[in-house]
Amino acid sequence: RSTAPVIVCAGHRPRRGRRTAATPDRARGRLISVARATLCKLKRMRLLERGEQTAQLARVLQQAGTGRGRVVLVSGAAGMGKTSLVRTFARVAADHEATVRIGACDDLHAPRAFAPFRDVAARQSRLGRALQGDADRAEVLDAILDELDDPVRPVVLILEDLQWADDATLDAVLVVGRRIEHLGAALVITFRDDEIA
Repeated sequence: RSTAPVIVCAGHRPRRGRRTAATPDRARGRLISVARATLCKLKRMRLLERGEQTAQLARVLQQAGTGRGRVVLVSGAAGMGKTSLVRTFARVAADHEATVRIGACDDLHAPRAFAPFRDVAARQSRLGRALQGDADRAEVLDAILDELDDPVRPVVLILEDLQWADDATLDAVLVVGRRIEHLGAALVITFRDDEIA
C-alpha cells in the first residue's frame, strides 16, 4: 500500500483555440502569468516525498490559469499527508495571486447541507446570501459556480474530508465538476479512501 496520497485529475479537454466570452484577452493574459509564476514556485517547493503530487497540482493550477479548470481528487488513508499537500499548494497559489478558499466536511450524524461551501462563503457574497436565506437548491448551485468564475485570477477551491459530505454537497461537486472546464478554477477534493462505502 502506498504511503503517499493518490491524486487523480479529471476534466474535459477543450478544443484548441477555444475562448469564452467571459475571459477577455487581457484578463486571460493575467491568468496565464499568475499560473506560470505559481508553477515555478511549486516546482521549487520541497514537501517530503510529494514531488509527483506537487507537480500534478502545479499543472492543474497552470491549466486553471488559462481558463481550463479541473477537478483534483486527493485520496488516501488518515494521516497520509493529504491535508499537508493541499495546504502547501494553497499557500503557494495564494502567494501568486490565486484566490484560495478552503472548506471542510465534518463527521456528524446529521451533516449540515453544503457544509464546506458555508465555510468558504463570505456573508455579503451571492453564495453567502443564498446559504443564509431561503434560496432553493438551484440558486445555491448557481452561486457556487459564480464563486469559481473570476476572469482575472485563478480560483482554487479546496474541499476536505468529502467522505463525510452531505447529499447537497455531493450534488454541488457533481454540478461543478461538469462545468469546471469553462472556468479558471481548480476544485481540489480530499477524502479518505478507506472510509468510502
